[in-house]
Amino acid sequence: MEEKKNVPVQRNTEVTEGGKVENMVVENKVPFRNTFDVSGLLHTAGQLKLTEQQRKALFASVDPERVEIRPDGLIYLPWTEYASRLTKAFGLGWALIPQGMPTFKANFIYWGFWLVIGGHYCGFAIGEQEYIPSNRRMTYGDACEGAKSNALMRLCKGLGISLELWTPSFIRKWMAKYAESYINEKGEKRWRKKGDVPAEEPMPEQQPEEQQTEEAKPPSAATKRKLWAMIRRRMKEYEMTEDEAKAFYKECLGDPPSQKVASSAIEDFNIAFSLFLEKNSKLPE
Repeated sequence: MEEKKNVPVQRNTEVTEGGKVENMVVENKVPFRNTFDVSGLLHTAGQLKLTEQQRKALFASVDPERVEIRPDGLIYLPWTEYASRLTKAFGLGWALIPQGMPTFKANFIYWGFWLVIGGHYCGFAIGEQEYIPSNRRMTYGDACEGAKSNALMRLCKGLGISLELWTPSFIRKWMAKYAESYINEKGEKRWRKKGDVPAEEPMPEQQPEEQQTEEAKPPSAATKRKLWAMIRRRMKEYEMTEDEAKAFYKECLGDPPSQKVASSAIEDFNIAFSLFLEKNSKLPE
């Protein structure tokens, strides 16, 4: 048998079923092996010429309504906003080219990307995304996609797109108008956009936990958030006003509000929503 000599190998981090992380040694015959050589494009760096229409598409002012906020108070634009601007300006003439496969280290996915527009080198950035294998709500693929989105945001920042998000005066004005703080169930201060969750109404004095029936238990914070998020997704589709949305939310919680009624509303949401629209004559013809 012919002995293999000097076969290059790559040590990849693989996540197996059950969330176990293992180091695998893979020969050079992996399905994807990026051999992209950026050196041939380096002379094009800084040479991309823009039309006035392209400039307007790329450097338009940030729409404050599209800005989101993380629980820790950091504001951001969803990755779709950056992708939309590039597509509006260049059509399909731009690409993110990965620097090999993603790397997993210390519960983070790291993945580098080059941005190439119209055959011009326009930057390099490493995206990152926290990934905990035991977290069933995020797969390894989801985390890799998050790292790619993060790299896109950093590349667009380098081009000068949406720089308001890093300007202190813009941040202060946006926070004052669109954000509010709250205390979560662990007693920690967190942030959210105004209107993401309706203002809480005073609750009647509760019985001791062991004396409460299922009907008497008030809705949990998690149930309220889920219900309100479902309603918000329907608001634009059916042109509901904020007052109408809050009225439906209150109706779903029950009178008095209870966990059982709210859970039933979530389980049969489409039926409850249709009845509400019919009652308020908002069903489409």
